[in-house]
Amino acid sequence: STRKESSAASDVYKRQMQKKDKEVQKRDSQVYDFGSISWKGAELGNLEEHLVENIHLVEEYPEREAESIVRLLSRRLEVKEDQVIVTDGATGALHLVASISKGATSLILPPTNQEFRHALERAEHIIKEAHDVKDLGKLNLAGIDYLWICNPNNPDGRFFSRRALLSLLREHPEVNVVIDLSMASYVVEDNIKASDIKKYPNLIVVSSFSRAYNIPGMRVGYAVSTADKMKHFKQNYTPRCVGSLALEATRFILLHPAQFTIPIRKWLRDSMQLAEKLDSIYGIEVIYGSTPYFMIRLNVGTVSELSAFLWEKYDIKIATREDDLDLQENEVRLCGYIGDRNNEPLIEGIQEYVTRFTETEGEEVER
Repeated sequence: STRKESSAASDVYKRQMQKKDKEVQKRDSQVYDFGSISWKGAELGNLEEHLVENIHLVEEYPEREAESIVRLLSRRLEVKEDQVIVTDGATGALHLVASISKGATSLILPPTNQEFRHALERAEHIIKEAHDVKDLGKLNLAGIDYLWICNPNNPDGRFFSRRALLSLLREHPEVNVVIDLSMASYVVEDNIKASDIKKYPNLIVVSSFSRAYNIPGMRVGYAVSTADKMKHFKQNYTPRCVGSLALEATRFILLHPAQFTIPIRKWLRDSMQLAEKLDSIYGIEVIYGSTPYFMIRLNVGTVSELSAFLWEKYDIKIATREDDLDLQENEVRLCGYIGDRNNEPLIEGIQEYVTRFTETEGEEVER
């Protein structure tokens, strides 16, 4: 059994390396990345120019606890400085939160952010699961120390309303509710806010400056909670965990927010149109959410074959469970572009892939 698992892991690794090699070869050509949920329309020219002008920062040690970013963030989030901590991405924040309560009992709501599971396993939490939850009011939280929610959720775009989340916090003060808001700008509905910790001390908010700004390589995130909890976080905090250039990029974003505004309504509309067109294709089932990204279930062929076909013939990347996502073997996460023309290659590619199965069924009927 161990050999089989090792062999399977090796095969996955080889496929990932082959995929990366081909990405390097195709870098100069047009690649359609429907797998990433980063905001692809981000105008990074001014940020890039600013970072080039400040490239000397790579020669300097970063601030010990990113103090200047904490000051800017606290004002933006309307919380006190001792209620914010800057981390190496939202991933670093999640691992930090989990680390202060080793052995606690945590509830996650699959499918959800896979990093929840990684952080909890590393911190030796007892992990419980409640699948496909639509109504938070029906959750059984008896014996639960921590509830982990991604809102909106990744990978399916599921969204819990602000009212539902506040009701949960109010009715279960004994449960620490960790909410990842990294994709908060991908919805138009009212969401929970970092400043809600003032009224609900059992709330812990985590977020990042990655996907919404299209700078995932910078790895800057943060956590917001009460000052008492923050004291515990800082006991396990790694000083200078965010590089100087990444901090400078974050400072630029916080001082120039208008340059990073997402036209979310248009993006949602065009992605919904893409989802509806895919839903009409034979063998494709769309799982709709509240975000520009959504899931599909493939009821013909295999996801690995579809992924390879789209990459080889159309230069299209899609996201599967091999990308460390909480997906089933027949599920794919997709994120549309703004503009029908940009989304047409995906529709064409998937249609061509499933055609072979409709033709096969037609031949069997004739026989």
